[in-house]
Amino acid sequence: ELNERLDALAEAYEENHSIMRFHHYNPINISKQFQKFADEVIPYQARDGFAWKEHPMFITQDEIDVFLAGGGAYSQGRLRTYSFYLLHEDERSRTGFIKEQYGIGGSSH
Repeated sequence: ELNERLDALAEAYEENHSIMRFHHYNPINISKQFQKFADEVIPYQARDGFAWKEHPMFITQDEIDVFLAGGGAYSQGRLRTYSFYLLHEDERSRTGFIKEQYGIGGSSH
């Protein structure tokens, strides 16, 4: 239904460009791009014999210490982390704090 409407808009635009105030969004081009969504999806097939290899994760304690000593993205992060660890001995709350403070994404040196 969306493609039919975009086709109709593109035809009307071809006849009269003044129907659109801003010509940056050309309905003819947009209609062509949306036609791709109507195409049948072709699933990806890996070659025969392909097997995914899981690579073991490896991180040293030195890398963990350097990252945590940096304090995260907030000012006074090191002090906040240190004081939280002094006040909370529960490992679950410490883990939650670290996830909140430093996030769960990666970073690069």
